[in-house]
Amino acid sequence: MRQRQIIQAIIKKGTDTSFTSYDNIFKVLGNYAKTNLTYDELIKLKEEYKGTGKKVEQLALKGQGTKINGVYYYMVSVNIRQNMQTILRTHLELDK
Repeated sequence: MRQRQIIQAIIKKGTDTSFTSYDNIFKVLGNYAKTNLTYDELIKLKEEYKGTGKKVEQLALKGQGTKINGVYYYMVSVNIRQNMQTILRTHLELDK
C-alpha cells in the first residue's frame, strides 16, 4: 500500500515538476521508503501515466485471514476471485 501511495504522489507531482528536481525527490524518498523500482522505471511511470493521476481506481479483495500450520493465509472466495479477474482483464484489455 505504501509503495502505491509513493507512486501516485510521484505521478501527481510529475505533472508540474521538471526532470532536474527528480534527483532531489528520489534522494529524499530513499531516506523514508524502499522500492524495487529503478530510477528509470519511475521516470517511465511518470511519463506514461502523468495524465492519469486523477483516475486512479483502488480495488480490494474481500476475504478472511486464517492460520494453517503456523502460516497466515488470506482466504478469498472463488466468486470474488473470478470477479476480480474479470475486472482486471477488462482494465488491462486482455482476452477473457
